[in-house]
Amino acid sequence: MDKKSEIYNDFRGYQTFLTNYFPKFEQNEDDLFSFYIQVNNAFVLSDILIEHDKINSSVNYYNILIEYREFYARLLTTITLNDEFLVENILRLIIEKLYRMLYGKAKANTLEKNIRKKDRNSMKNELEKSNRMGTENISLQSLNDLYDKYSGRIHHTVASMGDYYDLTKRLNMRVDNLLNDFILDLKIIEHVFVSEIFMKLIVDINKESTAIKMKVRNRTTSEVVEMLGL
Repeated sequence: MDKKSEIYNDFRGYQTFLTNYFPKFEQNEDDLFSFYIQVNNAFVLSDILIEHDKINSSVNYYNILIEYREFYARLLTTITLNDEFLVENILRLIIEKLYRMLYGKAKANTLEKNIRKKDRNSMKNELEKSNRMGTENISLQSLNDLYDKYSGRIHHTVASMGDYYDLTKRLNMRVDNLLNDFILDLKIIEHVFVSEIFMKLIVDINKESTAIKMKVRNRTTSEVVEMLGL
């Protein structure tokens, strides 16, 4: 487990917050930490792009990137309710935000309001048709698969056992298996974001400032550091 001191100290603060505000929430610490670091990675990487002016408000998906980051933050409190459906809704929104960022990156002259109005199938078809858009096929396919998976979940095409629990039972149950399922999908989302957004805005991180490199090294996981070639 990648327990870098800065990340783990922040995680301990998160645990204290949970103890104070959600005392009934129980979890395996390792699983919760694995979930936490996926949120942390997304937050740190998004902040680097925004705070170090790698993207600004003139870019058509700038505001969507901010929303992407903030929906990640919501996961940290929503998971405490042990409500799979609510977490799935947030994940579906995160996936959609990333999809719109990919579309905005490919269609640089398209206004933000038009990116927001575009339906997924239209975006998918346009991205798949044009090789010059620069999105790797494997990234797009991974995102399409997750989009379809979570669209099915939020449209409730198949019920889960948790749908039949009352509020008290849901709040009192453990969420270890639930966390593990979400962690795997968050890793896929992270890979697409890093390869298709972050690494397109910061092409060679080794040429960036020490401040940026230190943030990545100290505040993200070894997997992210390795992916970026640091």
